Amino acid sequence: MNSILKRTLQTTLVVVLGGLIAEGCLRILSPMSEASTMSAQEVEATMGKGFRYDADLIWYWKELPDEGAGVNRYGFRRTKAMEEKPPDQVTRVITLGDSQAFGGGVRLEETFAHIAEETLGEDWEIINAGLSGYRSLNVYRLLRLRLQHFDPDVLVVDCMPKDSPREFRPLQGKPLGNDPFGEWKWKSRLYYFSQLMLRVVGLRTWESLPWPLHLHQLRDQDAENDAMAYRSDPTLGNLDLIGNWATNNDIEVVFMTYPFQESPQKVGCHTWEDALPTGFRIFDACAELMNHDTPASELFLDKNHLSPAGNRVVGEALSRFLGQELGASTAND
Repeated sequence: MNSILKRTLQTTLVVVLGGLIAEGCLRILSPMSEASTMSAQEVEATMGKGFRYDADLIWYWKELPDEGAGVNRYGFRRTKAMEEKPPDQVTRVITLGDSQAFGGGVRLEETFAHIAEETLGEDWEIINAGLSGYRSLNVYRLLRLRLQHFDPDVLVVDCMPKDSPREFRPLQGKPLGNDPFGEWKWKSRLYYFSQLMLRVVGLRTWESLPWPLHLHQLRDQDAENDAMAYRSDPTLGNLDLIGNWATNNDIEVVFMTYPFQESPQKVGCHTWEDALPTGFRIFDACAELMNHDTPASELFLDKNHLSPAGNRVVGEALSRFLGQELGASTAND
């Protein structure tokens, strides 16, 4: 009996030490930010310090307010005063999306949400709810879990069409940080790669992977093999669910096309023709940047993140769009 117990303890110790060594090696060899256009060090620092695991949202701000990121106590990138309920006669717009919407790499006053608000004037609030790495699945859950009681008049959604698995379950509604095991999995490289290998051999789905920051990389690899199958894949994309949710809650929704730097001279667009849900307003940010007669390298910091100049083009165009398309209708509500 003693020999069996001894061998069991030795085996357990070897497995634990092996796991710790593998985790350490993976952290050194493969940072979790490899799929991002930001530097590995920048995203690693942000994801490690600014965010924490959330059972519904995958991740959210670790502490609020976060003065270093310019994020207020409600989770919005905003320093201007605001309350949960919008003031009378003010049109409240919430912008949603990933680091392009958040304004990765630029100051708060250089984001397109801030520029649009300053251009429209005091009768409008343009509130930035973008979060680095967020996809349409995260956005859809964020709306239902945290943003509905802010009573927005308009949502502006800056997400790629097929950027995440389609929603399939109700929200858990757990308090932030109330799942220690989930948070450990989210931080673990070893768990990520074990799930990735299971997905590669067809035994796991998109949703099983922690760190959805990588999902677009895997999606693009699949799309190279059969682009049309990917575009019609019913298991991907939540934009129509976001649009229907907004309609059912008497909220106007505007879908943005998603621009990127295709080459130093050329602006590309991740939103193909007919990709966005029908029956909703579309703000064509791609066209605004393409038609500006400025090299893409001056409009973007990298492939995904808008420069101050790019944010100004988008922000000023968005203010014109909102004023023309929604100014009268929202003022009369």
